[in-house]
Amino acid sequence: MANAATQCAWHGPEVAVEISRSTQAEWQAQLPGPGMKTENNAICGTAPLVKGAAPGKLFFPNLNGVRFVAALMVIVHHVEQTKKYFHLPSRYQDNVMGTDLGGLGVTLFFVLSGFLITYLLLVEKHESGTVSLRNFYVRRILRIWPLYYFAVLLAFFVIPAFFPGLMVGSFADKLPVHFWPKLAMYLLLVPNVLFVLRAYFPPVLFASQAWSIGVEEQFYAVWPVLVKFSRRLPLILGAIVASFVVVAILIVLAPDNILWLHFVKNFLLVTRIDCMAVGGLAAWLLVKNAPALAVIYSVPVQCAAYLLTFVLVYFQVSFQFSNHLPYAILYAVLLLNLAANPRTLLHLNNRVFDYLGRISYGLYMYHLLAIVVSIRAVVWLIHGYSPMINALIYALSIILVVLISTVSYEFFEKPFLKLKVRFSTVVSGDNAR
Repeated sequence: MANAATQCAWHGPEVAVEISRSTQAEWQAQLPGPGMKTENNAICGTAPLVKGAAPGKLFFPNLNGVRFVAALMVIVHHVEQTKKYFHLPSRYQDNVMGTDLGGLGVTLFFVLSGFLITYLLLVEKHESGTVSLRNFYVRRILRIWPLYYFAVLLAFFVIPAFFPGLMVGSFADKLPVHFWPKLAMYLLLVPNVLFVLRAYFPPVLFASQAWSIGVEEQFYAVWPVLVKFSRRLPLILGAIVASFVVVAILIVLAPDNILWLHFVKNFLLVTRIDCMAVGGLAAWLLVKNAPALAVIYSVPVQCAAYLLTFVLVYFQVSFQFSNHLPYAILYAVLLLNLAANPRTLLHLNNRVFDYLGRISYGLYMYHLLAIVVSIRAVVWLIHGYSPMINALIYALSIILVVLISTVSYEFFEKPFLKLKVRFSTVVSGDNAR
């Protein structure tokens, strides 16, 4: 942990960084002054002071709200997709609720993860002169593994054995197909490989969304090493983004009948480490208080970014040669403004969004279960199609997943989260509140 003279802190979903007085003074000397002052005219880093925060504390405001918005995008996507299995009217193929809305929500998670993790690692490196790989991995294990493996247990064993009525369509028949290889992939934290090979390995209902957790875990495996030993991080991050674009172009131009290229293409589409690198670049800009922030924080850029993001997401515009990279860049601009711009045009920092963001991991892991239970309940209550069905499905799905996630967070996840303090050079999450 930072020394006892700690005075300044950055907070956000999964991030709260305590900065020593020496670091505070050094960073203050690099800041421009008037434009970066907090509400009490004290400057510390680049994030604005939040009203009601503890004295001397600074927060990344709004980012829990961003987590909730990303989770909501995934939930909407899967509600529409799941309705098809029940032969209910669905907008799954429409633009705003189409086939990529959930994917765009996951990309938002990825950019946010790249931003926050890189920021934490850079501050830790600045404070202690290094990055503790052991402590980083233990913290990630405590945050990710308990809920992840619990969800895998539910999907593979508990629900099929004790609640077979929840198995939709042919998922019950497909579960035994390659059962043990699929289970091994999940246990080894590479469900994204199964997602890429889903034509050969039928998806596991209630666990298929965990493919993105595999991507995150692989990101966590390499990222702290990269930050620890890199002296030119922005160049490396830029090279990662550029190389992904080049490889994507080569694969798109290659013949479709080359099987291994088809696998590589789909794997890269799923991995999206280029989007995480964009988030990392945003973190570097913020830590260094780069001059580019003045442009990013300007009202015209904010307006353009929000408008363009809305249009692209609504129509789910496809970028063949760069996948979700344009979305990642827009997301990074929005995150920088929401996290650290005192004059941000959008505010998501309220008690409801803050708590929903804190339980967003549960919202993501449990939402398919809540959706299936809700649809079955509504169909049982209302025989035949009624315009009320859609509203009831959404209302019940959201209420149910919030309840499940709240119970999981308060009584299952929190004990593990509290243990993270023992392995923290910088204090994060609820432990810093």
